[in-house]
Amino acid sequence: LNLTINDSIKMFGLSFISKALTFKFIKDSSLYKLYGGPVQLKYKEDSIAVNFGKEENPGVYFVDGKLKNINIGVTGNIKIFKLGMSVQKMNFVYNPDSSYFQLYGGPVQLKFNNDSISAYFGTKQKSGMIFKDGELRHLHLGITQNAKLFGLTIASKNAGIDYNKSNNRFELSGQIMFKYSKDSLLANFNTVNDPGLIIQNGSLIKCKATISSNFQVSSLQILSKNLSFEYSTVRNQFEIINGTAFIK
Repeated sequence: LNLTINDSIKMFGLSFISKALTFKFIKDSSLYKLYGGPVQLKYKEDSIAVNFGKEENPGVYFVDGKLKNINIGVTGNIKIFKLGMSVQKMNFVYNPDSSYFQLYGGPVQLKFNNDSISAYFGTKQKSGMIFKDGELRHLHLGITQNAKLFGLTIASKNAGIDYNKSNNRFELSGQIMFKYSKDSLLANFNTVNDPGLIIQNGSLIKCKATISSNFQVSSLQILSKNLSFEYSTVRNQFEIINGTAFIK
């Protein structure tokens, strides 16, 4: 059986648009493949498109009636009540035999009224999320766009969050700025190759950041420029290495 669908259907306001979606069944090997696309679903202003890959690497395939692999790409815009979600080129990989789930691509943006936040989920080589046997084994998120939550603006540049279960290690790198009204704080946690914050096995291993700020507490105004904070594991204390600070 080799069936290719190029068609569009509309029922009750829901549109189904298929481009080169192919079903293939090979009796000798009891192999069933689903590949091609994209397949697009549209309802009013919401839409989602799913790509099922190529024949040599199909989005879905079964052997002897058992699911062996899912590998699909998703792009779309969905709004549920006031929560909007925009997804660009997200890839989902699932292998039931090894209980392995992989998620990479993006960005993914969540919007609620005037608030929003965006995140990238890495690449195929360095995936954003990996689950195995129902446990999170790896997390890699990149945040490069501005986010706004309840009046607080969070601006980032090359900010990254990494977690690995194998060594129980969490890392934070890049620049993050917090701004609320006239107050602001900029923290630089270095680069992904030399992250400023490292926590391993629940203990703080490294905290090294450069801080610049301008905020007011009651009638007290605090300004700082390039203050270098560093945590000393030897003395078990935080230290200010250099920089300037003003209180007025």
